Amino acid sequence: MTFSHLKCVQIDKTIILHHIREVKAEREFEGLFPGWTEELAESLAHLYNTLRGVTHAQEQSGISEVQYYSAFISWKATSTIMGAIEIFRKGYPVEGVVLLRNAIETVGVIYHLFKSPELYDDIKSGTHDPKKSITHAKEYEPILGNFYGFLCDFTHATAIATTPGHILRETETSLLIGGGFDASQ
Repeated sequence: MTFSHLKCVQIDKTIILHHIREVKAEREFEGLFPGWTEELAESLAHLYNTLRGVTHAQEQSGISEVQYYSAFISWKATSTIMGAIEIFRKGYPVEGVVLLRNAIETVGVIYHLFKSPELYDDIKSGTHDPKKSITHAKEYEPILGNFYGFLCDFTHATAIATTPGHILRETETSLLIGGGFDASQ
């Protein structure tokens, strides 16, 4: 749903409810990026099944409590990635990136915990600063730090993150209400 600058349409509850209940940006997304959702679903299913194996193996294989806890943290990161995908498919690219940044930070914590199991109690108690884990994790996997830094451009109040979504047409410029896609851009 859009509203035109030129028409100065009053936005009311009906317009918002229409967007929430009726607009299905996912259909536009599927048309613009065919096959992408299936590829992501396959990757996520693999991650969930791998993690399910670990979370159900503690009693049988004797994995450590830290490894067991890391599997649950990984499950949460995977769910966050799934949420980011859902939000992105609904036409909220910046908002989805915010969730991806959280998932990358969580992966940093997992990596840090794997390399320094003594952090377990601090992480569980909430006294550990997860940004410190990014610093530590990027020593072993530099791409984590690079990706995390790149996502900061979208999560902080920069020009990229604060520019409203818009649609350009020959006769008017419109702003998006909520999320959505415009195949012409």
